[in-house]
Amino acid sequence: MGRLINWHNYANTESWAGGVSDGVNGVASLFESMNGVTGSPLKAKKSGFFLGDTIVTLSAGINSSDANNQAETAVLNRKLNANGQQTFLVDEQEISAAQTLQNPRWALLTGSDSSSNLGVSFLSDASVNAQKQSGTGSW
Repeated sequence: MGRLINWHNYANTESWAGGVSDGVNGVASLFESMNGVTGSPLKAKKSGFFLGDTIVTLSAGINSSDANNQAETAVLNRKLNANGQQTFLVDEQEISAAQTLQNPRWALLTGSDSSSNLGVSFLSDASVNAQKQSGTGSW
């Protein structure tokens, strides 16, 4: 088992984080801010609903008041298979090169089989930078 090195406790400075589960279904949510700890003005509200074999996540209010550092979030981030041939679709358009899309409604990254597809719905208008890329490293 690995060991954390140079670990720092960056405690959330907001007062809401919690969750509940019946052992099969559950929900967790938090209002996250690091302003009082790291000085970052980034804030976000996130919730996850765990319903059997389905996970639904909601994010809102992802923003930063720092004009030099624009807030962004990754909504589909997963390991590709060895040949990287999963299909990435946004509003029925296959994405193979980085592009900016205005007000998409949904995105889908196929898995190695249909039970591991990963999708997202965009509930409000947004400019979305979409890309499918491979990378190496450890994280």
